[in-house]
Amino acid sequence: MADDLLQGLKDAVDNLDQGEEPGAEDPQDRIKQLLKALKDLPGISDEQKENLAKSVLGGEPDSQLPLGSPIANPWLEFAVLFGLISFVILLLGFIGYRLYQNMIDQDRRKELKRLKKEQRKRK
Repeated sequence: MADDLLQGLKDAVDNLDQGEEPGAEDPQDRIKQLLKALKDLPGISDEQKENLAKSVLGGEPDSQLPLGSPIANPWLEFAVLFGLISFVILLLGFIGYRLYQNMIDQDRRKELKRLKKEQRKRK
């Protein structure tokens, strides 16, 4: 396993030296290479290998790869994004409002304290 990692790093450095981009390969080819390496991995039972293969593919090992699948409902995604942005704006507004109220209360207390001090001096 460590040899595979070292070989992968050497290949990446060689690709960089040759001017190729590290992600120039097709993602499906990468997944096929990963599955091939997974089958050759010692120390893992066949059942665990199949579970890992299913999780990599997102379904059955021989099924179509889920890469590039279109969004089922873009309006739902937009609504969720809008809701989250609205929530953050409301939260920041609430925090700003509370800070403003706190500042006004402090000014009011300072003013009352100053007035009380002036009244004491007059007496």
